[in-house]
Amino acid sequence: MGYTFFDTAETYGFPEDPHHNEKLVGRAFEGMRDQVVIASKFGVAFDYAAGLDRHPLIVDSKPETIRSSIEGTLRRLRTDHVDMYYQHRIDPEVEPEVEVASLRLLQRSHAKR
Repeated sequence: MGYTFFDTAETYGFPEDPHHNEKLVGRAFEGMRDQVVIASKFGVAFDYAAGLDRHPLIVDSKPETIRSSIEGTLRRLRTDHVDMYYQHRIDPEVEPEVEVASLRLLQRSHAKR
């Protein structure tokens, strides 16, 4: 059909498998990664342990969370890169400059591979 851009996030899933969509996208495009553009997002998770019907959203864009998130995302997507990686929600606890510095550091470390 000609679609080449696919957007996902580490939280597109359900309580039994919070990362379901990234895994699905990874399986779908394995072996043809150079033919698609994949975007994913970081910075939010659902509190499935809260025991509520509506799971509270946890916003977290600390540098260590961003690094952990991209590592998980790349593993689930079965790739060594994403074409676009962006923040799902603003984290009022982390300055934007800190978030951007974390992303730049990840970008530079990835470019050296």
